Amino acid sequence: MGIIGGELLSVNGFLAQVPYQSDIVTLADGGFVLAWSGTAISGTADVTLRVFNADGSLRSLVDVPANGDLAGQQAMPRLTSLAGGGFAVVWAGQTAGDEAGIAFRIFDANGTPQSATDTLVNVDTDGIQSAPQMTSLADGGLVVAWQTSASSDMPSGLSLRVFDKEGKARSGDQDVRLDVASVGTFSMAALAGGGFVVVHDGAASEDGGVPRVRMRIFDSSGSVKKDAIVPIFAGDGASQARPVVTALADGGFVVAWDGQRNGDSAGISLQVYDPDGTASASTDFSVNEHSGGDQLSPLVAALKDGGFVVLWSGETAQDGAGLAMQVYNADGKTRMAGDIPVNVGTAGVQVDPFVVALAGGGFAVAWTTQGDDGYSVSLRVFNATGTARMSIDEPVAKASALVQGAPKIAALDDGGLALSWQASEDDGVHLYEKVYRAVNDAPTGESKTLHVKEDSPYVFKAEDFGFRDANGDLLKAVHISSVPVNGALTLGGRPVVPGQMISASDIEAGKLAWKATANLNGIALGALTFNVVDTGGTDFDGRDTDPITRKLTLDVAPVNDNPNARALSASTYENAVYKVEVKDAAADVDRDELSMIKARIVSGFGSVMIDAKKMLIYNPTVGPNQNIGDGESRKVVISYTVSDGKGGTSTATITLTVMGISPDLFSGTSGNDKLTGSIHGDLMYGKGGNDTLIGGKGNDLIDGGSGIDTLKGESGDETYMVDDTRDMVVEAANAGTDTVQASCSYTLGANIEKLVLLGSGKYGGTGNSLANAVTGNAAANTLKGLGGNDLLLGGGGNDRLEGGDGNDTLDGGAGSDRLYGGAGNDLYVVSAGDIVVELRGAGTDTVQAACSYALTDNVERLLLTGLGNHAGTGNALSNRITGSAGANLVKGMDGNDLLDGGSGSDRLYGNNGNDTLEGGAGADRLSGGAGRDVFVFRKVSETTVASGGRDTVLDFSRSDGDLIDLRGIDARVATSADNAFLFIGKSGFGKHAGELRYQKSGSDTLLSGDVDGDGKADFSILFSGIHTFGKADFLL
Repeated sequence: MGIIGGELLSVNGFLAQVPYQSDIVTLADGGFVLAWSGTAISGTADVTLRVFNADGSLRSLVDVPANGDLAGQQAMPRLTSLAGGGFAVVWAGQTAGDEAGIAFRIFDANGTPQSATDTLVNVDTDGIQSAPQMTSLADGGLVVAWQTSASSDMPSGLSLRVFDKEGKARSGDQDVRLDVASVGTFSMAALAGGGFVVVHDGAASEDGGVPRVRMRIFDSSGSVKKDAIVPIFAGDGASQARPVVTALADGGFVVAWDGQRNGDSAGISLQVYDPDGTASASTDFSVNEHSGGDQLSPLVAALKDGGFVVLWSGETAQDGAGLAMQVYNADGKTRMAGDIPVNVGTAGVQVDPFVVALAGGGFAVAWTTQGDDGYSVSLRVFNATGTARMSIDEPVAKASALVQGAPKIAALDDGGLALSWQASEDDGVHLYEKVYRAVNDAPTGESKTLHVKEDSPYVFKAEDFGFRDANGDLLKAVHISSVPVNGALTLGGRPVVPGQMISASDIEAGKLAWKATANLNGIALGALTFNVVDTGGTDFDGRDTDPITRKLTLDVAPVNDNPNARALSASTYENAVYKVEVKDAAADVDRDELSMIKARIVSGFGSVMIDAKKMLIYNPTVGPNQNIGDGESRKVVISYTVSDGKGGTSTATITLTVMGISPDLFSGTSGNDKLTGSIHGDLMYGKGGNDTLIGGKGNDLIDGGSGIDTLKGESGDETYMVDDTRDMVVEAANAGTDTVQASCSYTLGANIEKLVLLGSGKYGGTGNSLANAVTGNAAANTLKGLGGNDLLLGGGGNDRLEGGDGNDTLDGGAGSDRLYGGAGNDLYVVSAGDIVVELRGAGTDTVQAACSYALTDNVERLLLTGLGNHAGTGNALSNRITGSAGANLVKGMDGNDLLDGGSGSDRLYGNNGNDTLEGGAGADRLSGGAGRDVFVFRKVSETTVASGGRDTVLDFSRSDGDLIDLRGIDARVATSADNAFLFIGKSGFGKHAGELRYQKSGSDTLLSGDVDGDGKADFSILFSGIHTFGKADFLL
């Protein structure tokens, strides 16, 4: 990429005898201002400025004095642009109120002062005020900060004041004082919310005298909102210095500094903050990858796209005294791997860098080189990714034996930049200014052949066009010169015409596609010609379009066309087979021989198959009788697939209407009917009246309807529908598994196994002496199992379930339920709010809970289920409590309990009694409590060497007789036998599988075992407190 420099312009009319102190800033209208101070032979100094237009020409034709009070000396000028188009300049020196104070003045965009006198900044005149900085706030106000030397009654530190846009103080009538010992550097930035942030180094009393970087956030009136030390990765004793802060486009800000880090005695660090000062990460980011030598004095510039660049001086991977940088996204993630070198030439020492973001999205760096041939100034421009837009350092000023340097850059609205620097010459120190503009070089594309399948659209990708750009620009668009003749080139479904410009975003979104004319193939079908366009633009006679028209040849490979299976509709009877040949169902454009290869029933009944002649055969009589009545029909949907034998297939559906031929549906009248079913599964509806319905031998649905009905099923699995408690269901013994569905309270008669309550009424459901399944509805039901091993399911509502005799399962379902197991070994499935009532001595009972649960009296076992971190609590009995996959809290309470944590990191407390505790998987914490407790470990993986998976025993007591049970772990995994451990006390591992040892670990004791003989622990258990273990403490 070329860089065009404008005319070299000598700025200053008065020539100082020593180097200038200068600053530069871009104005709202695109111009810029340069301010400077210099010392004459007489020793006097003042602050002078000039205003320039955006093209680098002078707007103010003579030097403009910044300070109205010309008495004494003024130096250290700093500039800030104002939203209204003007600017303000601040300086240090003699003012009307202080021999060593701070003042500023506001100017319009032409350099005309807006007040006759200077605005005095500092109120406190003790000590020397120096090194001022100024920035504009979001509401148009100004903040000025400066360093204050120690005086008789005040220590050294920083001070600041806030002014409105007219220059009137609004932070009170006193300086805002920040007491910092030996402050060296500070920096500040305005925030989008109206306030500002100040960072500085130095040692404050609360930092213990260690030089640290502190961040302070102020509101627009100068009141502190947040005061914090920047987090540092190297630890509290590390020093930090030379901080800089820059506001980011998202409203946050970034702080960078140099100092000590882990593994780097002098490196660059940064941290990204949101607008309220919350850090994006718990520790700072290390910026420099190369850590040899020193990396110092970071600079930060915020980029147009929200990212930022950090630049530093010192030793780099390419240069012993050079410049390097890194470019970041707004979240602190780098855009390129490793440090990015700034300078190409490595002769001499690279110093005094200046970096600024450019309007085009990239950034520019200028610096001074001190070499054997003297002093020179160089410039380099980069893209936002950190890619250089020029292969060499641009020489700004030729090498001179006299001192030159101090480059400053102002970004211009057109993407260019204004560069100023100073040069010592025989007649004094000159200030020079020059405007540079980047000129784009044309990109290149690439001709190639693309391979396309017949009858399939080809979706173009950005890489198909072979875009390359020496400047690092991105692909902006593709100019279409001509389109293929045979086929359709489309953008988002619309035809593309020659001369059309296709954006890179549309290409990347998959909108540009080409499809050859149907059934055509070969390499002669056509080609696409094009020119690539980059994002560099054409300003200043730059070129953004490839001058060579490139060509994409489209090679279309022939493909086999799939056959076309058609959707069919047909009808048959429930006792008739339906057949279809492939010639009646599908066709093929390639005239290939087709065959049926598979079929399945999507919905409906019956069976379907492909016979040896590749014919589809559907048989509705296979499977249960469908009870299709005379004059009724049912739908069956069949999916079938045909093949052309060359890899092409097609699938479609056949919709069959299956019509009934037999009277399998039996319907009564409104009177008293007697209906007798068939040998098949019948649908029997009595409707009105007191009916008698006899089902026959099939699996019948028998519904008496309204009235007092008598329902008989004979053999088969019957379903009885009852709506009156007086309905009588008659069922023979061993005549199938039968179900009563009741829309009223109901008690099962003899030989009936299941009862389901329907509707929304608060019905009761009672079983019989069999092992019944009784299911409630959504209301509050009372379900009773009576004799047998019953299953009671409450459903919704606050139910009452009574198991009666037998080993019953009681599940209340939703709602707050009361569960009474009665005699037998009962299982209670509970949720939050359920109450279990169990009699003493009435079997060994278990509660299964998917919530936290405490066992009530007389219940022996608790099983926690699900993934939740639930708690399980025992009672006064000897309980068995098993945890779930979550992190459980398990308490045995009284009794000799068996506690099993299951998976998850659990906490187990035996409390009173001789308890057995087994943590299972996860990092468990085990406490046996009072009594002789046993801590059981069955697998190496259940208590790992790493602390994240290691179990902890909180209260092991030899005096209580506690034991550690390791019998479940094979001590030597290389053998097939189940081996016991060899306890070796405190001795180190001898690389013998099966060794068990312990050691002190801080204030605790760590037990470790080696099962593979590599001399390293394969599992470990931490015991709270210091213990001396002996072999008798273990079950090995």
